Formats: sequence, C-alpha cells, structure tokens
Amino acid sequence: MELHQMLSDFRMESLEWIESMERALLHLTDTPGCGAAINDLFRAIPHLTRSAALFELDGVVVIAHAMESVLVRVCKGEVPSDETLVTLLLSCCEHIRTLIGQTSSDWNGKPHLRVEITEDALLGQLEGYRLQASVG
Repeated sequence: MELHQMLSDFRMESLEWIESMERALLHLTDTPGCGAAINDLFRAIPHLTRSAALFELDGVVVIAHAMESVLVRVCKGEVPSDETLVTLLLSCCEHIRTLIGQTSSDWNGKPHLRVEITEDALLGQLEGYRLQASVG
C-alpha cells in the first residue's frame, strides 16, 4: 500500500476516533466514575495513539497519553468529571484533529504549523489534573 493511501486511511479512521471521543466526553459529566463514557474513551484513545505512532505523530501520542492518565484518575473517583475538565479534554481532541489534519501525501513527520505552544499549554493543564489531590 502506498504512503498516500495509508495516510488517507489513517486520517479518516483517526477523525472517526476523535468524533467518538468527543461524543463520549459530552456525556462524561452525566456518568461520573468509570461509566460508559469512560469506557468509550479507553477504547478510542489506544487506537488513536497506535495509529499516530506509526506516522511518528508524537504530539498526538503525548496528548492522548496525558488524557488517558487523567481519565484513569476520573475512573478511580480521584478527579471530578466536571465541565472544566470536559472542556479541556475537548480542546485536546481539537488539537489532535489539527495535528492529524497537517498530514498529507508529502508528510515527513514534521508539523506544518507551529502548534507546540498550544500543546505545552494543554499538557500543563492535564498535568495539573494528574497531580491534583484526590476528591472526597
């Protein structure tokens, strides 16, 4: 299979996973703890990270892993799944969508746009949740 076709398939599949993640995130505040929304996210994130790693999209992998770490804490009841967290996680999905949107048939593994500032800000916010004292 040609690189062009592989990238095209990757983009299409990744966008479907991102949409699945966004749908689950919109229900996260309604289902606290380790409910269906979290399970959907735990299904989508590994698929997305494995595919992104094949194309050396390190930014996608790093953000997705950070999201997953926070979601583990939500599942354990250590971090509340409130509107602020959901907004942050939706911003992460949008950032991932941007990174994936930069891939093209001439992809060389480097982003076309400078998005590191956004990525650093998102990672900093996710790290705050990862380190936050347990609720309750």
